[in-house]
Amino acid sequence: SGFSAATLLHVAPEIGFFQGDNLVLSAQGRFQYVTETEDVRIGRKTYEPADLAFAGFAKVTWLAAKPRARFQPLLSAMAGAGQIRHSITTPASANLTGCSASSTCKDTVLGGLALFGVGAGFRYGVGENLGFYAALNLLAGLPHFMVNGDVNIGLVMMR
Repeated sequence: SGFSAATLLHVAPEIGFFQGDNLVLSAQGRFQYVTETEDVRIGRKTYEPADLAFAGFAKVTWLAAKPRARFQPLLSAMAGAGQIRHSITTPASANLTGCSASSTCKDTVLGGLALFGVGAGFRYGVGENLGFYAALNLLAGLPHFMVNGDVNIGLVMMR
């Protein structure tokens, strides 16, 4: 238990459609790459840490502004399945070998399989069909319990 980082990078492509002026139904993928992991040796066996995780979500987003407003605050709810990985440092008392110069290693732990979350953010339009998007999503996973905070920043293209 404790806090750990999901480290460097995740990509979260999303595609959806408007169900009314202020409601968006979408599907979102989450592809994560965890950096700074190390192989762990216990006795004669070497274990390679997982450094990739994949998840998918069904998502509902409510835009809290008029349909063509330049600045649109948003709230979202999502449910899905998959994995989220967090990096951890093993305790020195584990007496692992093959790591860095110290007796600790960088590994990952699994969160999820069933994933649920909420988000808040905004969309800012820079043209009729183009905008910027920023949101903070809080995700929880079961049966491998974890809570994760994601910051997503990107471009929005609408037709």
